[in-house]
Amino acid sequence: MIEPVLPEPPPSMRSSGGWTRARVVFLAISATLVLLLLLLVRDVLLPFILAITLAYVLAPLVAWCEYRTPGKFRGKRALSILLVYGVTIAILYFSLAAILPRVYVEAAKFAPLGRRGLFTSRQGYGVPDYLEVANDHTLLIALIEDIRAVENLDAILAVDHIDVFFVAPSDLAASMGMIGRNNDPKVQRTIDETLKRIVAAGRNAGTLLVNNEGAERFMGMGVRFLASYMLPWLTRGLRDVRQQVGGG
Repeated sequence: MIEPVLPEPPPSMRSSGGWTRARVVFLAISATLVLLLLLLVRDVLLPFILAITLAYVLAPLVAWCEYRTPGKFRGKRALSILLVYGVTIAILYFSLAAILPRVYVEAAKFAPLGRRGLFTSRQGYGVPDYLEVANDHTLLIALIEDIRAVENLDAILAVDHIDVFFVAPSDLAASMGMIGRNNDPKVQRTIDETLKRIVAAGRNAGTLLVNNEGAERFMGMGVRFLASYMLPWLTRGLRDVRQQVGGG
């Protein structure tokens, strides 16, 4: 049987493996347009870019799980994807609580302790050695306001250059599924135990005085940073004024 012979395509349609001028120009224009698009809508596209990058990095692991032993074991692709991505997300989830405090310090402190931009704020005007002394005059407060932070407290306390570890009652209660129930015994026990752990680690503990009450108790536990509401002070002051003028 004689097989048909196909005509050879014209030179303009032939594929060449080299880098022709037209191809280089096309790639340069495409790359420029992509970069401009990324700059214009980077806030929207950033999560998708990170997801694509993560998928690209994890693709070999998925393939390894899917074809771990050729000819003997061939895992389902969907199962391999769930396994690899599940483990990766779990690692990220449980490590963020330890990573974020270090990122916080780097963002707030000047070099060599951090990576804060060297352009000063109004505090540095007229201070010739501001960049040398600024790190000694900054107050970094890490909010312990989620039960995950409590669960990872040891790793958070290991981060240097954080001045206060502040236990926030309301947000902590909400993260425990008890919105508005700051006085619940479980919430109070968690707050007290967390403050004691901070003090025991030799770090500065802080918390909020709900209704401006409990200062002596917290001070007795070793808490050295107390925040309070302004409204109770104003209410008490206005009440005193009303009594003085006979308003009851």
